Amino acid sequence: MILLDVYCISINWLVKKIITVLENSSWGPKTEEALMELNIMLSPHLVDEVLRRQKDGKSAFSFFKWVLKQPSYTHSASTCNLMIHQLSGAREFELLPYVLDELKRKAFPPNQVTYNSLLNALGKRGLWSEACELFAEMKQRECTPDVVTYSCLINGLGRAEQFDRAVCVLEEMQEKGCRPNAVTYNSLINGLGKAGKLDEACKLVEDMKSQGCTPDMFTYNSLISSLGKAARWDEAIKLAKDMELQGCAPDVITYNSLINGFGKAGHVDDAFRLFEKMKVKGCSPDVVTYNCLINGLGRMAKLEDVSKLFKEMKAEGCPPDTITYSSIIYILGKGGQPNEACQLFAEMRDKGCTPDVQTYNVYLSCLGRIGHYAEALLLEAKTCLTNIK
Repeated sequence: MILLDVYCISINWLVKKIITVLENSSWGPKTEEALMELNIMLSPHLVDEVLRRQKDGKSAFSFFKWVLKQPSYTHSASTCNLMIHQLSGAREFELLPYVLDELKRKAFPPNQVTYNSLLNALGKRGLWSEACELFAEMKQRECTPDVVTYSCLINGLGRAEQFDRAVCVLEEMQEKGCRPNAVTYNSLINGLGKAGKLDEACKLVEDMKSQGCTPDMFTYNSLISSLGKAARWDEAIKLAKDMELQGCAPDVITYNSLINGFGKAGHVDDAFRLFEKMKVKGCSPDVVTYNCLINGLGRMAKLEDVSKLFKEMKAEGCPPDTITYSSIIYILGKGGQPNEACQLFAEMRDKGCTPDVQTYNVYLSCLGRIGHYAEALLLEAKTCLTNIK
């Protein structure tokens, strides 16, 4: 037991030394020199631990290639699979072929981890056809798909709006005795919701519950957001209530989705009722909450209420962002208050928030309306020269 503890301490110490070198500078000859100076005897276990703790995908890959050049060292199958997983998670897809070639060169047969990482990468890139081919190859090699395999494939198909295929994979999964989890269902529910197939998404939530899989925060939030965008308020509110009954307390994302939806539909009173409710429930509004309410009030031309809420926001310690300032400047400009819009534009710049093109255009218009034509022309020239986006 003492020897095991000493070994663990030794490994952790070595990993920290290597990570420190990797994080101190971008990869180059000096990095390799610093690693050589450590004079560490490399092992697959040590390399695996470094890769697990290295946050930057490219840096991890550079280390992966460097250790392969060291005398008496050879990568293990687990190291190659871990590298594939890390690169997929970091979306460094163009580096994957090198690692796959290393697997083939060593004649390591792909396993679940290999296939799952590749399916995840292909799904994120929208290559659903290639993902299906890889899935078929996996089964032909008698490598049994697990819940992660199916979830990755379903997620990729959902992203590509290949919903019929995704449902077929879900059914196959259940037939094979592999029980879907919340992640499996969520990827498909989220995809259906974003594609506007809300009836199918709602039905899938019921199927999920009937299979003994409890919807989680992501399930509810993704569907509530989609229902809100489709102006299906009654269903969104009902789902939020069901969420609470199931012991899943709505969070700021839940409230923001509902408040945003009500604000866009002109139901500002309903939006503010939810705003008060979230505070009573101990859920603190964030900048997105305030932005949704400000935009809702702006649509109703309630300029005084906008100013009042803006003051409340700052008083509550919630700093306005670029969207906040841009929205209010637009509302004031459109509402015939050019002086106030210009003052707020100056405050926006002072606070370090960068105006976008629309905000600049509103500001230029306001300057013109209050007689500052020369300043407006000068700013317009500067705006064109700096190519503001």
